[in-house]
Amino acid sequence: MAPPTRGCGASGSRLVIRFSSHARTRIGPRGTSEEEIAEVLAKGLPDVAGAGRQAKSLICPFGRTWSRRTYEQKKVRVICIHDGEDTVGVTVYVY
Repeated sequence: MAPPTRGCGASGSRLVIRFSSHARTRIGPRGTSEEEIAEVLAKGLPDVAGAGRQAKSLICPFGRTWSRRTYEQKKVRVICIHDGEDTVGVTVYVY
C-alpha cells in the first residue's frame, strides 16, 4: 500500500486516503490527481456503488482536449471503502 494522501473531509476534519500502488499509477493517465480525488471525497455527491463500496462524484473543471475534442468540464467518480479512520481508494473513473 502506498503512503496516504491527506485532504479535508466534508466536516473540515482530516481525511486520510490510501491508494494501492496500482491505483496510484493509474490516477494521472485517467486525467485526475490525488488532490482532485480528495476534493471529490470531501465535496462530491454520493453515488451508487456495489459490493459494499461507496462512491462519490463531482463535476470538475477541465478545459482541455481529449481524443480530439475539447471539454470544459469532466466528471470524476471515486469508488472507495472505509477502513476505520482511513478511506481506501479502490478505483477512479473520469468521464
